[in-house]
Parts: sequence; C-alpha cells; structure tokens
Amino acid sequence: MDNLARLGRKYQRITDQLKNLFSQTNDPTARMATICALLHHKMDHYFWTGFYLLKDKQMIVGPYQGPLACQVLSGQKGVC
Repeated sequence: MDNLARLGRKYQRITDQLKNLFSQTNDPTARMATICALLHHKMDHYFWTGFYLLKDKQMIVGPYQGPLACQVLSGQKGVC
C-alpha cells in the first residue's frame, strides 16, 4: 500500500472517531479539546495542536496540547 492511501485511511479513522465523540456533546470547548487531544496523539509530527479564539480583536489561546503557548496574540499578527 502506498503512503497516500495509508494516510487517507488514517484521516478517515480520525474523522470517524471524532464524529463518534462529537455525538456525546454539542459544547464547543469540549469538542475543541477533543480535537486537540486526538490529533496531537495520533499525528506524531504535530508539535503543538490547538485553537485561538478571536475576542475583542485579539486572539486568546483556547484548548490546546503541547508546550506553553502565548496567551494573547494581536488579531492581525498570528503566531508568536
């Protein structure tokens, strides 16, 4: 099996697992935390996996996995 097919099956398994887990709650924070945990542990090459939420023109760190992150970023700057 080639790498592309293997990767496609991996993404499909992750998608199926997330759909199942999402059926347990509609809470956005719980869903974001679940996405971060699953991707961070299933995708070995991810160093940091997470969300920033735009609030009052600033990006505030949300659920994530990995090393410490900047808590607040300017909405126009992006990564720290």
